[in-house]
Amino acid sequence: MEQNDMAKRIRELRTQNNMTLEDVANGVGVGKSTVRKWETGIIANMRRDKIAALAQTLHTTPAYLMGWEDNSITPKHIELEPNMTKGEKIKEIRISLGMSQTNFADKIGVSKQTLYKYENDIITNIPSDKIENIAKLGNILPSYLMGWEDTPTTIHTELKPATKRRYKYLGEIACGEPIFANEEYETYMDLDTDIQADFVLKAKGDSMVNARIFDGDIVFIRQQPDVNDGEIAAVIIDDEATLKRVYKYENHISLNAENPIYKPIQVRYDDAKNVKIIGRAIAATIQLK
Repeated sequence: MEQNDMAKRIRELRTQNNMTLEDVANGVGVGKSTVRKWETGIIANMRRDKIAALAQTLHTTPAYLMGWEDNSITPKHIELEPNMTKGEKIKEIRISLGMSQTNFADKIGVSKQTLYKYENDIITNIPSDKIENIAKLGNILPSYLMGWEDTPTTIHTELKPATKRRYKYLGEIACGEPIFANEEYETYMDLDTDIQADFVLKAKGDSMVNARIFDGDIVFIRQQPDVNDGEIAAVIIDDEATLKRVYKYENHISLNAENPIYKPIQVRYDDAKNVKIIGRAIAATIQLK
């Protein structure tokens, strides 16, 4: 990825999120002039911790900023009423994401004029590929957008979208401050999914919302003692469990939230004996009420 491509993505995301240079600077912990230099490409070799913080602030992923993936949107919970028309649902999705008609039209691969006709139900026979694109942006199932079902099931696509399997249930895991951990598998959960996971946890808190993991979500964990840099893991710290994105540095490991109000938990390798990775998060699922 060229340097000016990254600068362009930063600038576009700031605009889409209706943020000022100062808003971004405060979120990342740098000066406003530094953000301006990022957006103009004057500073291109950004530190890894700043890229992670910038991604959180702009509601995207470090991989998108680096040009390693094409999806920039971190879907939010979007409340859609069952009696809405297809066009009204599309418009509500766009507004909830804070996107202009031009940007939203570009994302789904149509012209601004065509999107206008979608939103006002002038065109109702929308091609299936466009329905899929819109549903993906809104983080809902295409069948709900089409009006074929009444409940907007949210699929968390950063992990893996989540017919019946029994999973070991470890209990709650903190998405925020760590909570007491108990690795005894005393209960099971029967879930309507075929995800190949070793056990499940119930998310508690709001620290992972920008990774599309919300309070009350069921998180599917593949048991393993380590994860790759940047992956989300279930981690036990001094007998307390938390769900965080793991980054490895020369002298320490950083457990990062996906919510800018939470500071990273940094542990030096000298103290790493107090930290135990018990698995990698591979999926999450929720039913909106």
